[in-house]
Amino acid sequence: MEVRSRCDGEVRGGEGREVGNCACRLLASPHGSNRAADNHQALIRGPIVLGRDENTDHNYNQPVEIAARGGYVEVTPMPPVLPGTRLQFRVPTREGFITMVDYASVDNWTGKHVCTWLPGPGTAQSR
Repeated sequence: MEVRSRCDGEVRGGEGREVGNCACRLLASPHGSNRAADNHQALIRGPIVLGRDENTDHNYNQPVEIAARGGYVEVTPMPPVLPGTRLQFRVPTREGFITMVDYASVDNWTGKHVCTWLPGPGTAQSR
Protein backbone atom coordinates (compact mmCIF):
# COMPACT_ATOMS: atom_id res chain seq x y z
CA MET A 1 0.00 0.00 0.00
CA GLU A 2 1.33 3.44 -0.90
CA VAL A 3 0.97 6.15 1.73
CA ARG A 4 1.31 9.74 0.55
CA SER A 5 1.52 12.56 3.01
CA ARG A 6 0.58 16.02 1.75
CA CYS A 7 2.64 17.62 4.51
CA ASP A 8 6.02 16.01 3.93
CA GLY A 9 5.89 13.99 0.69
CA GLU A 10 6.44 10.68 2.49
CA VAL A 11 5.67 7.58 0.41
CA ARG A 12 5.74 3.92 1.47
CA GLY A 13 5.13 0.88 -0.84
CA GLY A 14 1.85 -0.66 -2.35
CA GLU A 15 -1.63 0.55 -3.43
CA GLY A 16 -2.46 4.06 -2.35
CA ARG A 17 -3.67 6.20 0.49
CA GLU A 18 -3.13 9.88 1.19
CA VAL A 19 -2.71 11.29 4.66
CA GLY A 20 -4.05 14.85 5.00
CA ASN A 21 -3.24 17.22 7.88
CA CYS A 22 -0.13 15.77 9.45
CA ALA A 23 0.24 18.00 12.46
CA CYS A 24 1.06 15.82 15.45
CA ARG A 25 -1.27 16.51 18.39
CA LEU A 26 -0.65 15.67 22.03
CA LEU A 27 -3.83 14.48 23.75
CA ALA A 28 -4.25 14.27 27.51
CA SER A 29 -6.05 11.20 28.83
CA PRO A 30 -9.67 11.72 29.84
CA HIS A 31 -10.17 11.97 33.59
CA GLY A 32 -12.91 9.53 34.39
CA SER A 33 -13.69 6.69 36.74
CA ASN A 34 -10.30 4.99 36.19
CA ARG A 35 -8.01 7.36 38.10
CA ALA A 36 -4.98 5.19 37.16
CA ALA A 37 -5.31 6.61 33.63
CA ASP A 38 -4.78 10.18 34.81
CA ASN A 39 -1.48 11.77 33.74
CA HIS A 40 -1.25 9.83 30.47
CA GLN A 41 -0.90 11.26 26.97
CA ALA A 42 -1.21 10.06 23.39
CA LEU A 43 0.15 11.29 20.06
CA ILE A 44 -1.94 11.47 16.89
CA ARG A 45 -0.36 12.55 13.61
CA GLY A 46 -3.14 13.43 11.21
CA PRO A 47 -5.49 10.44 11.49
CA ILE A 48 -2.71 8.07 12.65
CA VAL A 49 -2.25 7.03 16.27
CA LEU A 50 1.39 6.61 17.28
CA GLY A 51 2.72 4.07 19.77
CA ARG A 52 5.93 3.04 21.49
CA ASP A 53 6.83 -0.47 20.34
CA GLU A 54 8.55 -2.87 22.75
CA ASN A 55 10.20 -4.52 19.72
CA THR A 56 12.41 -1.44 19.28
CA ASP A 57 12.16 0.34 22.66
CA HIS A 58 12.55 -1.63 25.90
CA ASN A 59 11.41 1.50 27.84
CA TYR A 60 8.15 1.54 25.87
CA ASN A 61 5.94 1.90 28.97
CA GLN A 62 8.09 4.18 31.13
CA PRO A 63 7.03 7.73 32.07
CA VAL A 64 8.04 10.43 29.58
CA GLU A 65 7.40 14.15 29.17
CA ILE A 66 6.70 14.95 25.52
CA ALA A 67 8.03 18.35 24.36
CA ALA A 68 4.92 20.08 22.98
CA ARG A 69 3.96 23.65 22.18
CA GLY A 70 0.31 24.63 22.20
CA GLY A 71 -0.75 20.97 22.16
CA TYR A 72 1.37 20.11 19.08
CA VAL A 73 4.62 18.16 18.77
CA GLU A 74 7.21 18.52 16.02
CA VAL A 75 7.90 14.88 15.13
CA THR A 76 10.51 13.96 12.52
CA PRO A 77 9.86 11.09 10.05
CA MET A 78 12.68 8.56 9.92
CA PRO A 79 13.34 5.31 8.05
CA PRO A 80 11.61 2.37 9.78
CA VAL A 81 13.90 -0.01 11.69
CA LEU A 82 11.69 -3.09 11.33
CA PRO A 83 10.58 -4.44 7.93
CA GLY A 84 6.83 -4.43 8.76
CA THR A 85 6.81 -0.85 10.01
CA ARG A 86 5.27 1.68 7.64
CA LEU A 87 5.85 4.96 9.52
CA GLN A 88 8.42 5.75 12.20
CA PHE A 89 9.10 9.06 13.95
CA ARG A 90 11.62 10.73 16.22
CA VAL A 91 9.63 12.41 19.00
CA PRO A 92 11.11 15.15 21.19
CA THR A 93 10.90 14.81 24.97
CA ARG A 94 12.16 17.06 27.77
CA GLU A 95 15.13 14.67 28.16
CA GLY A 96 15.96 13.92 24.51
CA PHE A 97 14.05 11.82 21.99
CA ILE A 98 12.00 8.64 21.78
CA THR A 99 11.00 6.62 18.73
CA MET A 100 7.34 5.99 17.93
CA VAL A 101 5.64 4.17 15.06
CA ASP A 102 2.19 4.08 13.54
CA TYR A 103 0.00 1.88 15.74
CA ALA A 104 -1.05 -0.36 12.84
CA SER A 105 2.55 -1.42 12.21
CA VAL A 106 3.29 -2.67 15.73
CA ASP A 107 3.98 -6.42 15.86
CA ASN A 108 2.63 -7.46 19.26
CA TRP A 109 1.59 -10.94 18.10
CA THR A 110 4.78 -12.47 19.52
CA GLY A 111 4.32 -11.48 23.16
CA LYS A 112 5.71 -7.96 22.82
CA HIS A 113 3.73 -4.88 23.85
CA VAL A 114 2.76 -1.44 22.59
CA CYS A 115 2.04 1.73 24.55
CA THR A 116 -0.24 4.35 23.02
CA TRP A 117 -1.28 6.13 26.24
CA LEU A 118 2.14 7.21 27.46
CA PRO A 119 2.53 7.71 31.20
CA GLY A 120 3.59 11.24 32.12
CA PRO A 121 6.32 12.19 34.61
CA GLY A 122 5.65 10.98 38.13
CA THR A 123 3.39 8.13 36.97
CA ALA A 124 4.21 4.80 38.60
CA GLN A 125 4.66 2.06 36.01
CA SER A 126 5.09 -1.65 36.61
CA ARG A 127 7.22 -3.77 34.33
